[in-house]
Amino acid sequence: MRQTPNSIKFEICTFLKLTTPITTTIILMIAKKWFACSYKVVTMQNHLLQILSIYFISLYNLSIQ
Repeated sequence: MRQTPNSIKFEICTFLKLTTPITTTIILMIAKKWFACSYKVVTMQNHLLQILSIYFISLYNLSIQ
């Protein structure tokens, strides 16, 4: 059976009505931790990229001299 957008909305609403506030809180906590971890990884990648950029620029400058 093919699901229409309305049936999907109904299922989501039903799910939200059936879930308890504790379950919702747990889901939000997991999502928050996941986003925090993702942010840390992206930040670490940016720092690594900056360090590598400085390193290669320094090598380039040394090769010119």
